[in-house]
Amino acid sequence: MKQPNPTPHFDIHASVVRHLGEELITDEVSAIMELVKNSYDADADWVAITISSEGQVPEGRAYAGTVGYITLEDNGVGMDYDDIVGKWLVISLSGKREMKANNQTTAKLRVPLGDKGVGRLSTQRLGRQLELISGVKGGEVWHHLAFDWSDFDSLVPLTQVQLQYSTSPKKTSLQGTQLVIAGLTNPDVWRKEAADKFRGQLSQLIFPHKEHRPFAVYLTINGQKHDLDEVSEELQAQAVGRYQFEFGPDKKTGEYQLCITGKIRVGKLRGRENDETRADFERYILTDQGRDFFHFLTDKEANKTNFLTGIVYEDGWLFSFTRKLSFEKDLASKKTALAIANEPKTGQNVANPGKFKGEIDEFDLRGTDINNSVFTGLREYKNLISNQVGVRVFRDGFGIKPYGFDNNDWLNLGHSQTSGGSFYGLRPNNVIGYVAISMAGNAQLKELTSREGFTDSPYARNFQLIMDRTVREINEILERTRRSYNDYRKMRLEKSTGFKTVAEPVAQMKKASQQAKAIESWTREAEQKFSELSVTVKKQVEKLQKEPLFSHPHEAAALPLLQQVEALVSEGAGQLSKVNAILETAQRWEESAGYIGAKVADLEGQLVQFTELAGLGLTAEALTHDIYVLLDRINAYSDSFNRQLTRSGVPPAVYEFLEYVRSFTRDLRKQLTHLSPSLRFNREKREVFPLAEFVRTLREYYTGRFANGNIDFVIDAPRDFVVQTNKGKLTQIFDNLVLNAEYWLREKLKNEPAFVPQIRVEINDPVVRISDNGFGVAEYLEETLFQPFVTAKPVEVGRGLGLFIVQQLLESMGGDIFLLQERNAQNRRYIFQLDLDAIVKR
Repeated sequence: MKQPNPTPHFDIHASVVRHLGEELITDEVSAIMELVKNSYDADADWVAITISSEGQVPEGRAYAGTVGYITLEDNGVGMDYDDIVGKWLVISLSGKREMKANNQTTAKLRVPLGDKGVGRLSTQRLGRQLELISGVKGGEVWHHLAFDWSDFDSLVPLTQVQLQYSTSPKKTSLQGTQLVIAGLTNPDVWRKEAADKFRGQLSQLIFPHKEHRPFAVYLTINGQKHDLDEVSEELQAQAVGRYQFEFGPDKKTGEYQLCITGKIRVGKLRGRENDETRADFERYILTDQGRDFFHFLTDKEANKTNFLTGIVYEDGWLFSFTRKLSFEKDLASKKTALAIANEPKTGQNVANPGKFKGEIDEFDLRGTDINNSVFTGLREYKNLISNQVGVRVFRDGFGIKPYGFDNNDWLNLGHSQTSGGSFYGLRPNNVIGYVAISMAGNAQLKELTSREGFTDSPYARNFQLIMDRTVREINEILERTRRSYNDYRKMRLEKSTGFKTVAEPVAQMKKASQQAKAIESWTREAEQKFSELSVTVKKQVEKLQKEPLFSHPHEAAALPLLQQVEALVSEGAGQLSKVNAILETAQRWEESAGYIGAKVADLEGQLVQFTELAGLGLTAEALTHDIYVLLDRINAYSDSFNRQLTRSGVPPAVYEFLEYVRSFTRDLRKQLTHLSPSLRFNREKREVFPLAEFVRTLREYYTGRFANGNIDFVIDAPRDFVVQTNKGKLTQIFDNLVLNAEYWLREKLKNEPAFVPQIRVEINDPVVRISDNGFGVAEYLEETLFQPFVTAKPVEVGRGLGLFIVQQLLESMGGDIFLLQERNAQNRRYIFQLDLDAIVKR
């Protein structure tokens, strides 16, 4: 029987290509990088990027005269007509995928970075029109292909989208590809400050060490040439710590191991800039550049608990160290077992991510030693660090997001950061580092289609595990060195004073006071006798001087001696008078010693309470992290369950319950979002935002809480201003002040049911005033209000730390807080003023 119609077949709507490009490429930087990687895969030595937001496309191009364009030009192998039609125009077809599968490389021995076949779709993120000009070595023509992405929005099959094709003559020796992107989608991205931001982001995606870059990238924006930032030797020379690591097979045994080497400068011991720590550092470290401390580190008798093995002294560095860990024996633990992968070809079970290496340089952001460097000042030094800060992953010289980008702390450096000591582990805001992987050596680490991280696999999990262990080993060295330095300072202090505890000098003061009391009566009596003797001798001298004729010859001869005795006796009486004055003061030392002892005991008690609070903070961090994980799991299970339900009839109550679960997780996540900026792993992040907008967000958070009590939260912003600071710190400051006000307002409401409570926040550049219409501050607390553990609340309600913490947080930001003199109807001061001038973004 004859078939009446052709056999049906699939086709694809042209708009799918548009949607695909929008979903795969997240931003302009990623789009540019996809095209740069194509140049690398084409064996180019260089790629030149030219961006003009105001200029017109040059004559001779398909969209000549169009305002705003981008060109990318390279000297790669180029494409001929067959390559363009048979490969470039076939979406998701990539010969690179086949090359990888067969372990093939390019002529320059490069393993291709791309294999998705969708890189050309990234151009629609940049502009509406695209022209491709390409040619191969030995070819006689340039091939021109042009089209408008808006044509893909028309309701036609993909094969009916119209393309422009032409050729132009070229020299046979030339080769390469040029892309001309016209009709820029977002011209503002390439102007002024936004252009600088783009340059900085592009710099982060290119390997920071110029000597190891696979090929050159040249950038011109609106006529100005830009050098991509690099970590220069001059910048590296300022590092206070340098830590290198390499994962790969041992040369002798062939077994994979992690080898970590590091160097630490004496500047790492400088600690916080207060008078005591600075004086100790200068006295004990700078005088001999840390040599004596190094001997202490390596002395098993003097430094038993924190003895560090495998360290050596190096000129210019305090010490260097080496750690080696076996991949399968040492890196696995009860808590972090290595991930398993089935590899029937090799018979290996443990998922080996392949060999890689990297480096982390640590900097002192105070720039204490840059005066002798090539930098023009602290500002330039800090800018260079801030532009490259983070530990990023590079594959064959190209950065992989999100690792180390946009404050992504994938190594949890912020979480491992300690506080309160003179020596710290690695912190996210003062390290510059890289991890170098390759397509050839790490093929199992596959990137997501969106180019935003690795696909989840045993290999990716083991890669993360190895890097986490690297950080842990480095931090352990740093922490043990910190403890040793504290012990060393204590030892040196004991040698110079003889005191081992605070109790010893207190006891000596009491003993000296008791001794002063015991000899006071004797010294008073001696002073009296000396005074009397001085009078007797003085009279005899005066007699001999007035009656020399009637004196005996021996008396006349003794006159000079008597005069000397008179002077000595008079001086002795004066000295005894001074001694008695000192003894009178010394007698009061016992009282002073008692006061000091009580203060020290009080401080020790406060330290215990601070330690408890620190423990609560750590618990809150861990709990918050775990709750986020649980919420993600609940959402995933709910979505999966919901998809299964759609395939069968179920009662409406089940869907209502699922919606209730989703609503609950959203509300809980909202509460955690308010808390999480205050946790340690987010404290280093600084953001720019209007203060009034920030306070309004807080008001929304408090709305539900204040509903029970009808507390009115009023915001008055006659002169709003923009700040640049950490939201977590600022949230803690406002929380302490607002919640303190809430407590006293509710207390007043208990006794006055008709009372209408109100909290007022006035924003007036550069200060903020926070007040309430409650009782006000008790007069007896006015002078001690900001001291720790001072409160009018019952013991079971408050610790008296809120305002102290507010003051400390503001000081860390360069600000301050005052209790204004203005008084309320109860004649009490009640307005707190926050001086935020130091964080205002001008």
